[in-house]
Amino acid sequence: MDTNLFINTDISLGNVINENVTKNTPDRAKLIQKIQKITKYRERQDIKKWRRALQRAENPRMPDREQLMKTYDDVMIDCHINGIIESYIKIVESTKFSILDGNGESSDDLKKIFLKKWFAKYVKYIIESLFYGYSLIQFCDITNNTFNDVKLVDRAYVIPEWEVIKTSSSPITSPSQGISWNLPPYNKWTIMVDTGTLGLLNIASPHAIAKKNLFNSAWEYADIFGMPIRMGHTNMDDPQRRENMENMLENMGSFAWGSFDLDDKLVLVEGNKTDVFKVFLEPINASNREISKAFAGQTMMFEDGSSYSQSQVHEDLFEIFLKSMLTKVGYNVNEMLIPFMALHGMISTEATFKWQVEERLKTMEKKQIIADLSPYYTFTPEFVSDYLNIEVEGIKGEETNNSGTQSVLKEVTNLYKDAL
Repeated sequence: MDTNLFINTDISLGNVINENVTKNTPDRAKLIQKIQKITKYRERQDIKKWRRALQRAENPRMPDREQLMKTYDDVMIDCHINGIIESYIKIVESTKFSILDGNGESSDDLKKIFLKKWFAKYVKYIIESLFYGYSLIQFCDITNNTFNDVKLVDRAYVIPEWEVIKTSSSPITSPSQGISWNLPPYNKWTIMVDTGTLGLLNIASPHAIAKKNLFNSAWEYADIFGMPIRMGHTNMDDPQRRENMENMLENMGSFAWGSFDLDDKLVLVEGNKTDVFKVFLEPINASNREISKAFAGQTMMFEDGSSYSQSQVHEDLFEIFLKSMLTKVGYNVNEMLIPFMALHGMISTEATFKWQVEERLKTMEKKQIIADLSPYYTFTPEFVSDYLNIEVEGIKGEETNNSGTQSVLKEVTNLYKDAL
């Protein structure tokens, strides 16, 4: 799918770079080190545990999202959920951007500051905040005008409602018992990305939990009824024949064989259940569809579709969701990251951040635009080649008009006639 489909988002940066900015994060400003972490204990999740965790997170007097984050961690093991979120992250990370100086000109020097691993991680944490509800980001040392790294403060210890973190897994009863990231020295080295919600994973959790339990039941069913039950008939009054039959049945594998007496026989008892798909797989597929709707507004981008027209509508809905995500990332860089960097003297406050994206057009739609305009304008083969992103070598045959435009169009039409 072509990801060049979105509007531009601009922010002020500046055309002055202090390339000598180098400073270490003070030890007393390292919020992550204040947390006394313990080994995470994973347990099987169910709807009842999710509801209890939800009640604790929504408690206005003593909010705590630790249990809810444990549920989210378990939900993220779901391949369908993880695949959708990773798709968003990869598409956004691969979208090109430019940095404009105060005069509106693209600046490669300014852009180099952001073409680093730390910025890719920062963008990743912004996207994850849409699904988890928030991301508290700790910035590390600055070397030659570039952050060495950014780290995520464990969400289980963050209390967004009180704008503090707790230092242990024990709940706190008031904001004064926690550490506020808005106070010095933490505010100079942290950025909080808060959506003000419990995140999209909260909507997906009951479906993911039910699906995982259905999978467990399906595998248990397959273990019991997937292979026919082997029933041996022998003389039970003869200890030797009984022992031989028991050993053969116990040790039979995929290449089973046995030695039987004339009176012995082996019977394979097949299960007679015919609605296994409806019992297990159909509810699992239904859960996947609900998760896709919550995350992308449609289902066919991540599941099998039926028709081209339907897939086109679903793709357009996915692009709307992706466009919104890009815009939110741009707003964050606009309003939070750039002022934060200016605080450290890394850049000035005048300039522009811009996504290098355009409205998506199919190849045949671009071809039709050229065809419609060719009676009025002249297009060179080089322009057609760049615009359609295919190699056009030049004029073919004797049909030349407007520097070979018609021949080029004919060549492109022949190349893509099967797609019409």
